Amino acid sequence: MKGVKVPIDKEIAFLCSVIIPINSVELYSDYKDLDYLKERTKNAKIIALGEVTHGSSEIFKMKSKIIRYLVENEGFDIFSIEANMPEAYKLNKYIIKGEGNPKKLIKGMIFWTWNTKEILDLVNWMRDYNSKHAKKVIFTGFDMQYYKGAISELKRICASYNIDLRNSFNTLETNLEKFEKAREYKIISYSLEERNYFKREFSDLRKLGHEKIKDPKDRLWFLQCVRIIEQSVTFKQNANNKGYRDKCMSENLLWIHNHSKTTSKIIVWAHNGHIQKTDKAMGHYVSRKLKQKYLVIGFALNNGKYTALNLKTGKLSAYNLKPAYPGTYEYYFHKVRKSLFLLDFKFLNLKDQRNKWLNKKLKFRQLGSVSFPRQFSIDPIQKDFDMVIFIDKSTQSKLLQPHK
Repeated sequence: MKGVKVPIDKEIAFLCSVIIPINSVELYSDYKDLDYLKERTKNAKIIALGEVTHGSSEIFKMKSKIIRYLVENEGFDIFSIEANMPEAYKLNKYIIKGEGNPKKLIKGMIFWTWNTKEILDLVNWMRDYNSKHAKKVIFTGFDMQYYKGAISELKRICASYNIDLRNSFNTLETNLEKFEKAREYKIISYSLEERNYFKREFSDLRKLGHEKIKDPKDRLWFLQCVRIIEQSVTFKQNANNKGYRDKCMSENLLWIHNHSKTTSKIIVWAHNGHIQKTDKAMGHYVSRKLKQKYLVIGFALNNGKYTALNLKTGKLSAYNLKPAYPGTYEYYFHKVRKSLFLLDFKFLNLKDQRNKWLNKKLKFRQLGSVSFPRQFSIDPIQKDFDMVIFIDKSTQSKLLQPHK
């Protein structure tokens, strides 16, 4: 194939010599095959676990196994997922105290991507772990696409302080809903009057938070929920600006980091495209702040199936992954003939003739929550991630209930 980089024997032989084989993706399997991570993660404050697609059962299971290892062995105690921040925090009612229905709380995180058996299994493991240990795992989220959960939290805090803002909240919600409806018709620009209204409203809420919310923890959370609403409003006006959402998510993740115990360590669960250190992704901003204390593990798949949304029908179903082909990183990984392994870029000298293929313009699979025929694009993964975990075959994630 003219112009396509095809692996040669010495490249594959060397790749085989440096990979770290992993025996199983299963949450409760023996995790001695992850002992390699001990030395590699000892200085990390945030470890980000990616995913090629939001719909692979094997990726979800593998990430859950890594989380179990990091919590039980390396002292990680905060979990943060690519889900709306206030809604994700509600899962702590179950995670910490066993209160509430985990299926309902997971569904309350809005995105269908997390409404799966794999996430439920992880949540139930966290609950079981917390029931047996004094040091608890905390469940958090850092996304900001929706505002309703944040408004509910503002109302709850105001009620606890006997602050009556019903009229203000009613007006705010009316204007937010009006803007949402306008977006359906592609009318997504504020008038000057609307801009000034939101600016005044957010300013007044912050002032109230500082003056009336006496408990420091309540005040901190109140102000963060105001910020979530502000982020959501601005994001929806800039819906085509992926960078804005990533910048906001990095702000929220760093907020969690900055307002946690100094001894706390965070595990992040998000898409490869958000955790990567390049292209002004969330991980780009976090890595600039934390430097070597931010460690990124990307994921790669060869073939199989994944769950995704069909934009035309609005329905979820299983789709086929296009098998990796010459000119893709995944094709190299597949040639190793190991179904599951970890590759650490730290120990690969890119000037070595056997590694120069990593400097070529190869393609890498990137899929989100929606099915697309175009699955690969040029992506220098050795710059994006510190490590990659390759899974040769994927099956679709298992939904807890039909998507509506």
